[in-house]
Amino acid sequence: MLLYFFSLFRGTMKKLFYLLLIAVPVIVGLQSFDRTDSAPTIQADSVCFTRDVLPIINSNCAQANCHDAISRKDGLTLTSYTGIMKIVRAGNLNTSSLYREINTNAMPQAPYNKLSDTMKTLIKNWILQGAKNTTCTTTNCDTVNVTYEGTIKPIITFNCMGCHGGASPDGGVDLTNDEVVDANKERILCCVSRPTDCALMPKNNINLTSCQIAQIRTWVNGVQSSVNNNDPLIEYLTVTPTILNESGKISFSIQRDERVIISLFGYDGREIKRVANDMYSAGKHEVTLQAGGLQQGVYFVRLRTGNAVRSAMFVR
Repeated sequence: MLLYFFSLFRGTMKKLFYLLLIAVPVIVGLQSFDRTDSAPTIQADSVCFTRDVLPIINSNCAQANCHDAISRKDGLTLTSYTGIMKIVRAGNLNTSSLYREINTNAMPQAPYNKLSDTMKTLIKNWILQGAKNTTCTTTNCDTVNVTYEGTIKPIITFNCMGCHGGASPDGGVDLTNDEVVDANKERILCCVSRPTDCALMPKNNINLTSCQIAQIRTWVNGVQSSVNNNDPLIEYLTVTPTILNESGKISFSIQRDERVIISLFGYDGREIKRVANDMYSAGKHEVTLQAGGLQQGVYFVRLRTGNAVRSAMFVR
């Protein structure tokens, strides 16, 4: 009899063990089901919410009179992960109204442009990957081999063109036009690097990465124009000191004899005056910059010669 109860007890414990083996993963899974991430999770080699998805939605959907924090059209504020997840079902495109609206071009509405196929694909893949609140760190930031088409234009397309495109671009600045981008390059740098004197861009406190800002700075301070081929004619351009009181020095060097035009611009892209417009020989030169009559703020010196353009920023 004792042997019988021992055998029965051993069989029962064995069954309990197997039940626990099955139950523990199930309980853990249920605890994490439908959980909202309170902080971004670093995830490599994937579509990243903060880097890839949020800028698209911020620029194209979180507009004035649409889904920004003030307008809240249809009760939606699409400036954060929490707000966006109200119209996203992780892993399911059919029940994610965000994807349905952009995929059928129902949103954004006129006068704003529809999303490109590339943008739609990024959002689609993000949803299918679980719509996580992820961010990715940039491990290899190339600030040397910066080109307008390959480096700068994608940054502007994903972060700026939603507002500065379409039939009524914000501030009348249409960044879908390369010539307009070129004319506003110093203004763009000022806005994204966030000096206190410039309008903060992108809006809704969505910052570009430090890598993107460094690449824009390389482009603005380099010799490559958005509308002209790269010309290494200008070897360097500097303004010293970088914080001016009454006057300073513009130093530059060119590789051959050329007419040089040096202009002073405000951060808003407005040309204030011509500092120089003359023929210069190959080599190093200095020009005096009078700043006594300028109000306090951020300014740019732009040097043009041949097909080359270079800019330098200073503060008054």
